[in-house]
Amino acid sequence: MIDLEQRFTAQLEELRTELVTIIPPAAVTTEKDALAFVSSQSSRWDDQLARFTVWSEATPKGLADFCAENPDRHVPLIVDDLWNDPFLMQQMLVADGAARCRGGPKNRQGEGPAQYGPAMKIYTEIQMESEHWNGNSAAGGGGVSDDVLQRLALAIALEHAVPLVQTNPQDCCDMVGVDKNSAAANEFVDPVRRYLNYEMAYLNGELDPSFSDLSAWELRHVVNGDETDEVASWGRRMLRNFRPDHVTNPDYTWRYVNMVRTDIRYGSQDVGNDLTRLHKYQNILMNGGVCGR
Repeated sequence: MIDLEQRFTAQLEELRTELVTIIPPAAVTTEKDALAFVSSQSSRWDDQLARFTVWSEATPKGLADFCAENPDRHVPLIVDDLWNDPFLMQQMLVADGAARCRGGPKNRQGEGPAQYGPAMKIYTEIQMESEHWNGNSAAGGGGVSDDVLQRLALAIALEHAVPLVQTNPQDCCDMVGVDKNSAAANEFVDPVRRYLNYEMAYLNGELDPSFSDLSAWELRHVVNGDETDEVASWGRRMLRNFRPDHVTNPDYTWRYVNMVRTDIRYGSQDVGNDLTRLHKYQNILMNGGVCGR
């Protein structure tokens, strides 16, 4: 791990030296001059700036720790793949970067190193498991479906780089077709399964027509739910069957939440009737609730 940390540190410091030398002192005397310089010159240095930002946010120690925690001999190669793909790094940064773990003076969530190593691992695993996305990025000449699936994979990789706790029914083994050892009872959301669930829903035409137009950053807010993938699939079927008029509502503000005004009771008086075999979101639909239930 020490050798890897030293290597990642050397890469970062070499970039720092290279970038500092290209900035004329006169360009940074005022904020206006600095912005003008960046606007006129940044395209020449996008690759180096992307590498420097990602390595700085991930930290050499964070990258080395990731390799040490994943002893598979291919893991360091995954980090090398990231280093050698500055366009992917730029996509990651535009999408707000990888989720951060605990860290900082108070060891709080979101203040530690950005988890670019785990994000790249998830991204690579999705490529291996998907039968419909060939790994092309937007710069790779793929079709429209390739582009949105690439953005979907990227969004999930970045958002789930820090594992997301999955909310399960209290008696998940009582759910039809689900046993206690299935993914529906996992402690954390499985990011690869999350991708495959949305990929299949997209290819089957189950998602909103605007899905293919969403950016990677917007898709992060689609795939970051704590529900099981089975419940997400159930929710899509339920809404189409129970209230198809909502799904075709031209008002996007209320399209997927109008049920709180038409069918879901506001108040906590029936929360005691929740069923332990149902997911919390299913119980909300059945028994209503308020913010915080």
